[in-house]
This record gives sequence, structure tokens and C-alpha cells, in this order.
Amino acid sequence: MPLIDSRAPLLAAAVALRRQDGKVLLLQHKNLIPFPKKWSFPVAVVSESETAEDAIERVLRDHVHIRSSDITFVDTIYVTGSDSTNFVLNIFFCENWEGEPQYDPQNYDDAIWYTPGNFDDRYQIVSEINTWMSSSLLSEEYSKVESHTKESLKKLLIDSRNQLLKTFQSFSAESKYKKLSSGLSPIDTLIHISDLEAYYISEIDRIITIPGHSWQPFNTDQWIITYRTGESFDSTMTHDRLRGTREKTMEWLDSLVQSQLDQYGNHTERGIVVVGEQIASIAQHDLFHTSQLEIKSNH
Repeated sequence: MPLIDSRAPLLAAAVALRRQDGKVLLLQHKNLIPFPKKWSFPVAVVSESETAEDAIERVLRDHVHIRSSDITFVDTIYVTGSDSTNFVLNIFFCENWEGEPQYDPQNYDDAIWYTPGNFDDRYQIVSEINTWMSSSLLSEEYSKVESHTKESLKKLLIDSRNQLLKTFQSFSAESKYKKLSSGLSPIDTLIHISDLEAYYISEIDRIITIPGHSWQPFNTDQWIITYRTGESFDSTMTHDRLRGTREKTMEWLDSLVQSQLDQYGNHTERGIVVVGEQIASIAQHDLFHTSQLEIKSNH
């Protein structure tokens, strides 16, 4: 791996190649930072111009000289190199590939098929990877992860929104405008939910359409400042805004194909994210605020 600035975490991608006997491929790095003479999965930093899929394809092609279309993202861990460089390491899983794995001598010194959790002192494995391997995350259940479909996502979005609106309607006309402990009234909360949904869809669409785009987290504090200086909303206006945003979301969702829902993207705080999971998180956000409102409506 190249010498890089250690001041900020770097996104990296690694592949856990597992044989039928359960052993995984580990490679020994050259005596260079950030992992001098250490063993790890085949790994590379994700460049700014790459998508996660591009990085994994490059790791397979250039680091171990194989090809595979059967790759599944399984976890994100945090790794620190010998020079204190911090990595957000996104681990992918692969059991089926074409070709015989051969390590790249420009990046690695040796290769072994290793039994996870073996803790063999002869091999100085990157500690965070060794810990991860011993945590049973290489079990069979991780070879396939169920994908979100358009139908399942629509159901999640509809069900969560219905629960949210039902809870909102339990507030009296007057109490809908009263601030809660969060500093937002129920009306404010619904506007926040609508605006966050619009932002999420915008960022998800960028992941799909812009190679190498990194998701920028929603800035709630900045939203509150902007919202406070804007127009006031009554209950009817709030419903209209919420409904309008959701109609655009559903129309956009209808335009996607399954491969786009399964697409990976970069997130500046979480590392690798999956498009379908990020859409599902809109429903989770609805349910989060529903639970908050339910508590207040019962008091």
C-alpha cells in the first residue's frame, strides 16, 4: 500500500477469499509502512476516482491475479498502521473465483491459506484483522446477504410512514406546535423528516451516478439554523411537503433496477454502504422519530 497522509482516516477495501476447507488467503506485506511484514487479506486504499466495486476488482486483478463477480460486502472495521495511519477497512467476502490466486511481488512477500481463529505465532497478522477473523464473521451465513428489492423497500417506506402519521395525528391541534425536549415541535419533526429524506435520496442518487462519490452526512445543526430562518408551516403545509417528497422518492425508486439497489458506495463516516440499505434507513429514520413522538403523546 502506498505511503499516505496519516492525519485523516483512509477508506480501504480488503477481500476475504475462502476455500471450501474454510481457510482464507493471507498475504505478507513488504517491509514498508503501513503494515511492514504483517499479514492481512489482499487490501488496497480506495482512490477518490474509484467506486468500491472498482477497488475490489483492482485488488483481485492486480494483487492476486483472479477474477470474480461473486463478491459480498460483510463488514467495516478500523485499522491503524505502524505509522499511526488510520483506515476505515471495508471487508468483502468471496468463495468463487476464476484463476489460481498468486500474490503480486511488488506489494507482498508471501502468501498462505490460513485457518481463521488459529492464532499461529509464526504469522504476525494485522491485529484488527486477526480479531475480526476470530469473531465468527467468516461463517457460512456471511457468504450471502439478502438484498433489498423495490417491493420490500416500498413496503418498508409505506409501513413506517403510516406509523409516523398515525402518531402525529394523536397530538391535539395545539400540541402539534409545541416544542418537545428535542427542541422541535411535532410539525418541525415532520418537516425535518421530509428534508432528510430528500437529502438522502439526493446522496444515494449521486452514489449511483457519480463514480467515486462519497456520501456526506446530513448536518442537522445547519438544517435547524436554516429552518428557523425560513417560512412557518401549518399542519396542512406539513402534510403536503411530506407527501410531495415521498411521491418523488417512490417515482425515483421505480426507476431503479436491482443491480443499482445492490450497488456499493463510500460514506465518509461509515465506510462502505449499500444503496438498498441506505434507502431502508429512510424508513428507520421515520420509525426513530415515531418512537420519540409516541413517548411525548402519551404524557
